[in-house]
Amino acid sequence: MATINNSGYRRIITAREFEDYKSMKEYFRSRWSIVREIIFEGHQLATDAFVVIDGAEDIIALIGTKAVVYLSTLDDDDNQDGKSVWVVYQDNTGAIQSTILTLLDDQSNTSIEVPLGCEAGTKLDTVFSVADDNLTMTNLNSTEANEFDGMYVVGVSGDQKGNVLEVLSHTVATPTVLTMTTTPNANWAADVVSVQTYKAEDFYRVREMYCEVAPNDAKTIRLGNHDSSAIYGSIGETARYMASSGFFTQPAAICKSYLGKIIASMPVDTTVTENIGASIEITFTPKAANSNGGSAAISMEIPFQGQMVYEPCIELEPATDVVIKIKNIEGGKLDEIFVETIYLEVYI
Repeated sequence: MATINNSGYRRIITAREFEDYKSMKEYFRSRWSIVREIIFEGHQLATDAFVVIDGAEDIIALIGTKAVVYLSTLDDDDNQDGKSVWVVYQDNTGAIQSTILTLLDDQSNTSIEVPLGCEAGTKLDTVFSVADDNLTMTNLNSTEANEFDGMYVVGVSGDQKGNVLEVLSHTVATPTVLTMTTTPNANWAADVVSVQTYKAEDFYRVREMYCEVAPNDAKTIRLGNHDSSAIYGSIGETARYMASSGFFTQPAAICKSYLGKIIASMPVDTTVTENIGASIEITFTPKAANSNGGSAAISMEIPFQGQMVYEPCIELEPATDVVIKIKNIEGGKLDEIFVETIYLEVYI
């Protein structure tokens, strides 16, 4: 028998005009609102531990403070060299941004790769020397005393690849000398670097990724850190779009976000005499106005057999995550589980 965690969530909603996902969607449409549905469909190979459901074999990580993001393929793919990937993301203010990145090579290649945030107007350079909290560059030029202030120097090669330092100040008289917020170590002296305008923050999230062409064979496209030990976005083999059951809500000034509907199903093996079941774990942050306990994140585990349909129609707190995981309760008796999740964004 599986061990089920005790958890629950209480809501107090006054005069709500809808009761299920269909009526919720019709309600917002009747108010002449722009309604956008985000639908994920995919399957997860059954495991006895909770795992994230994604459309690629990668487990998507959350981008951490001062993280630097690179684009690469899992293995070398000549079909992808020089091709474009469109990335839609939320920056460190929560605003939606989009950019076009160019695939250079596979993740094991040691050639220079430009991080996300450096693709337009990139300033690549080499560190000439390190002294105290200063980096002296070789070819940077400036027409204003504060042109580089508040930007970030990112290591894109060598020992400092993936590391970041914030520029505190510089002068027009010595534009190649940058004063940093922290003292860089001597390894910077031999590395190629890039100056970019922003760094990734804790709640920086990739919303969509689309590739110009599908990769050949098992050559997944990855948006991750410099060595792909952490993956922030992934396009599976033979696919052109990133798919994920997880979700990140937009700021309140942009739209309202709802966790609308979750459908899960699994095959039934009639040759097995024991009860076979699965369990879904949902972590989300409800809108504070619709709960009696503020806007803290909650997790719920829902066991099921055969099929499960859950229509919470819960308004979500802005700039928060929804994470959906699944596991096989009965060990190896279940091959895979199919999941569909539907989110609703309402632009009023």
